[in-house]
Amino acid sequence: MLRTRVIATGLSIAAMLIAVSGASAAAVYMSIPDTTAARGDTLYVPVYSTDVTDSGVYAYQLLVSFDSTFVEIVGVSDEGSLTDVGPWMDPMWHIMDGEDTVRVASAGTSPLSGEGLFVLIGLSVLDSAPSDSSMFLGLHQVYFNEGIPAVSPDGGWLSVTSAGVPGAPGAAGDPFIMERLSRTSVRWSLTGAPVSGARLEIYDAFGRFVTSLGPDSSSEWGRFTWNGENAAGEAVSGGVYFYKLSYGEGVWSGKVCVLR
Repeated sequence: MLRTRVIATGLSIAAMLIAVSGASAAAVYMSIPDTTAARGDTLYVPVYSTDVTDSGVYAYQLLVSFDSTFVEIVGVSDEGSLTDVGPWMDPMWHIMDGEDTVRVASAGTSPLSGEGLFVLIGLSVLDSAPSDSSMFLGLHQVYFNEGIPAVSPDGGWLSVTSAGVPGAPGAAGDPFIMERLSRTSVRWSLTGAPVSGARLEIYDAFGRFVTSLGPDSSSEWGRFTWNGENAAGEAVSGGVYFYKLSYGEGVWSGKVCVLR
C-alpha cells in the first residue's frame, strides 16, 4: 500500500508539472534487445529509449511480460540510466497478481533528457528452464506522464542455452552492447574488444547479403551504426534482419527488426 501511495504521489506531482509546462513531443521508441543466457544465470536485461530530450517526461510506467517457467524477476535497477538522476525516485516494481507481468514506475521533479539505457529488469534463469529454447520479454503499456509523448514499444527474446554463454551480451564482460536508436537505426558498441579488422554484416530473413559496415569513423572504441539501408544506400523494407559482428577471433550473430 505504501509503495502504491509513493508512486501515485510522484505521478501526481509530475502531472502538475506537465500542466504548467504544457510539454508535448514526438513519439518515443523503446525496446528490449534479444539476449542469451544459461540456466542459473542472473542478468539485468536493458530497456532502451530513443531521445527524450525536450519531451517534458516527469513520470513513466511500463509493463514487462515474461514466462515464469523460464525466469524469476529479482529486481529492477536504474543504475547508469537516463532516470539515474537526483530528482528522480528509484524505480518501484511489483509482479501483477495472477500474471507473468512486472509493473515498473517512477517519477521525478526534473524532466528526463538523452537517449539509451532507460531501466534494467533483473532476471534469474531457473534451473528447470527449458534448454535451447526461447521466451519473449514483452514491453507493454508504456506511458510517459499522462500519455504525452506517445511511446512505441518493442520486446525482445531471451534464449536459454545448456552450453553456457561466456561473455554473451547482457553478462559481465560484454563483447559489445547493442541498442536501438530509432525504428530503423541500431548501434553496436564493442566493449574492450580489439577494433582492428572488425566488421558488421547484415543479411535479410532469406540469408541474402544486405550491407557490410566498418566502425564509425568518429569512434575509437569500435562503434557500428546501421540506419536501415542496403549497400546502395536504399532504405530496406520493414522486417527481421540478421547481423554478424566479427572482430579478432570472435564472431557474434543475432537478429534485429526494422520497423516501417
